[in-house]
Amino acid sequence: MKFIILNMNKLFSSAVIALIGSTEAKIHWGGCPKVDYMQEFDKEAYAGQWYEIFRDRHNMYTHHAECVTKEFGVSTDGAVDLYFRGLYDSHWWHGYSGVEGTMYNCGKSEHPNDWTCQATMGHHSKHLNPIKVFDTDYENYEISYGCWSFHGLFSASNLAIASRETEMTQEMQQKVRDVIEEKLPHYNLDHGMHWTKQAEKGNCVYDWKFIKD
Repeated sequence: MKFIILNMNKLFSSAVIALIGSTEAKIHWGGCPKVDYMQEFDKEAYAGQWYEIFRDRHNMYTHHAECVTKEFGVSTDGAVDLYFRGLYDSHWWHGYSGVEGTMYNCGKSEHPNDWTCQATMGHHSKHLNPIKVFDTDYENYEISYGCWSFHGLFSASNLAIASRETEMTQEMQQKVRDVIEEKLPHYNLDHGMHWTKQAEKGNCVYDWKFIKD
């Protein structure tokens, strides 16, 4: 029995090593770092249109997607309606796909390392998903970051940077890099990342839900 357990552990470790070695995902040994997501969150300033500029190549939400956008609009009851959309090109889907939802409880997490807001996704879903705003200045950039730990043995993470414009200046890119290097020093922005095509570079056709007059 001891021999079987040892071999099972060895097999599991080998599988993890193979996974880490064969992917460009942000996968790390050990658990997730402790980070605080924004709690003093100004949803009115955050509302509006955002364009994804830079992300992990493996990003589970926008893998194989270009022209990725996020849009938010504050409703009369104080909730925040959302619309995420992108142009996907994968084995099972080619074309634009989007999801609507509503964000609640912004800034009310009991633990700041859990989430910034909670949101439904889809018209009929009542399940609340975590929305993790890592950092934003509301006017130029937004950084989204999430991490999932697998029994503390290894962890997988997602990072994406969005802008109010379809392109981000070199100065703003450096500011974002400085924030990430300070708060997520383990993150390698020079490996396994993808520049999302926007505007004419991706022949993008945008569809906004909450455009203000």
